[in-house]
Amino acid sequence: MTRDLFLVLLEYGREREQQALALLRSTLQRAVPAARLHALVVDNAVTMPVEQALGPDAVLIGGDNTFREFSGWDRGLSWLDRRFPPSPDAV
Repeated sequence: MTRDLFLVLLEYGREREQQALALLRSTLQRAVPAARLHALVVDNAVTMPVEQALGPDAVLIGGDNTFREFSGWDRGLSWLDRRFPPSPDAV
């Protein structure tokens, strides 16, 4: 069975999104080559409810920058728990 590998990228604005995803994907694929990668991008500049496919293995959702802190991580992890409940061997 293929292990699932989950990546949560928190950003503010999408200017460097593709470069960051490319770097993180290549690094993670070298570290865990047999894993199936799922990327979630949480954009704290987008505060409206958004869910947009960025490709077959990536999704963009809106974050929360109300207090200028990292609640986007909480939003991303909660989304993953609802959409792709990780198996015990997921990374």
